[in-house]
Amino acid sequence: MSEKEEPRVGVYTCHCGGNISDVVRCERVMTALKKLDNVVVSRTDMSMCSDAGQAMVEADIAEYGLNRIVIGACSPSLHEQTFRGTVARAGLNPYLYHHVGIREQNSWVHKDDREGATQKAIRLMAAGIAKARLLDPLEPIRLSAKRHALIIGGGIAGLRAAWDIARRGIQVTLIEKSPFLGGHMAQLESVFPTGEAARGTLHDLIDKVTGHPNVTIHTRAELVGMSGYVGDYQATIRQQSRGIKEGFTGIDKLIENCPLEVPDEFNYGLTKRKAIYTAYPGCYPPTPAVDWENCNKCGDCLKSLNGERGLISLENEPHDFDLTVGAVVVATGFRLYEPAQGEYGYGEFPEVITLAQLIRLLALNGEKELVWNGRTVHNLAFIHCVGSRQIDGINEPQPDGQVNNYCSRVCCTATLHAANELRERFPAINLYDFYEDIRTYGRGHEEYYTEASKNMVRFLRFHDDELPRVTPDPYANGTGALLVTAKDYLTWGQEIDAPVDLVVLATGVMPNPIDDIIKLLKVSPGTDRFLLEVHP
Repeated sequence: MSEKEEPRVGVYTCHCGGNISDVVRCERVMTALKKLDNVVVSRTDMSMCSDAGQAMVEADIAEYGLNRIVIGACSPSLHEQTFRGTVARAGLNPYLYHHVGIREQNSWVHKDDREGATQKAIRLMAAGIAKARLLDPLEPIRLSAKRHALIIGGGIAGLRAAWDIARRGIQVTLIEKSPFLGGHMAQLESVFPTGEAARGTLHDLIDKVTGHPNVTIHTRAELVGMSGYVGDYQATIRQQSRGIKEGFTGIDKLIENCPLEVPDEFNYGLTKRKAIYTAYPGCYPPTPAVDWENCNKCGDCLKSLNGERGLISLENEPHDFDLTVGAVVVATGFRLYEPAQGEYGYGEFPEVITLAQLIRLLALNGEKELVWNGRTVHNLAFIHCVGSRQIDGINEPQPDGQVNNYCSRVCCTATLHAANELRERFPAINLYDFYEDIRTYGRGHEEYYTEASKNMVRFLRFHDDELPRVTPDPYANGTGALLVTAKDYLTWGQEIDAPVDLVVLATGVMPNPIDDIIKLLKVSPGTDRFLLEVHP
């Protein structure tokens, strides 16, 4: 369109299958808008995004010489690109299209006021037409991007991203805030639905990434500064000292000399580790790290090290360095929900543990029987949705005042996976599964439920307003046994008492605390506090 041409506007409203037209009187809107300057065509349609709806717009552009298009419909995040494609196919510049959201911003929030919603739609659409008159045709530009990507997070997702990017010839810098790579994947023994060894899969990927010439890895490193624009970012990374330099050989003696023991977070506190440690056998990097929060700098670790003392420093000396990158991948992972004190007896009874602890217990337990606190476990109960699908007023909120009302999507499958493993390894154990709903997301995951049913796992279904209760078993005679009591709605609300030796809480997942990254990168979290995807 030349500068001398007058705007010729085609304006349309979508019924959206009743989502809009059940509230907004669309014909009245079109009648009002047709009177506005430069409006040549005004129409309504049941579904503007349909092939027929788009064909109507293309035909009107050709027949009436329209050079501006305005459509009132759903959210622009859904169909703005759809309609830009429509006008482009008709020969118009796609940026001569304007989208007006009259569903989320109008009909959905004014269901009880049809007249008010109709008048609001007229005003919103009129404003859209006024803007459309001023639109200029735009052409996309291409920016050269630095062929260097920064990946934040050294878990399985970050490692996979590093490998995929690096093998396409792009430089990659991966930063991980902990001393070792692998994240939660390293703590698993097998993965569903294939049953493959988790550690083997992880190590294969780590070998590929660390051996690739395009990849540089920094552990104990965090993003502390970010500036720039698309394709050309300046990132500032702060890296904490590891304490032990690469090439140190006296690892076993070094760890043995350390007198300080702390709970081992890798095993969720089931075991102890030293204040100088490696996460697990075969971890990467293989060089130990000093736990700066717990190390008291006693110096005992330096004894009998002879010529390698120069490779150890008990002073944490962080340093900053800068990178120029063209893209940033945020793979910051998740953390497991920590049950509140007393939630299903957690923190009150030693016999109440989390599913993550059970998984590590199974990895550590080489016995022919499952043993907890020196006693054989004959009866075990799982309780689902601990820290997921929470309800205001029933569940204790998080520090930010919110409850986790979302489904974590992995806990049910992980619980069934663990139940089947227990049955295979310890055939005599009795298993109870207390659940609200079984949600086995993912292809092939439902088979875990089928297998658990065949394995004689006893399923009991509770309602969210009548949660199971965990109390000491009055007939336990000091053995630490517990009683799980719940109304089972598979048996029409019959109250069931399950005497068990161990209660396992299937805890949900929560986002890692990354407020600083959110501010630096200006990315948006969703209502569940996880980062929003670009294309959800």
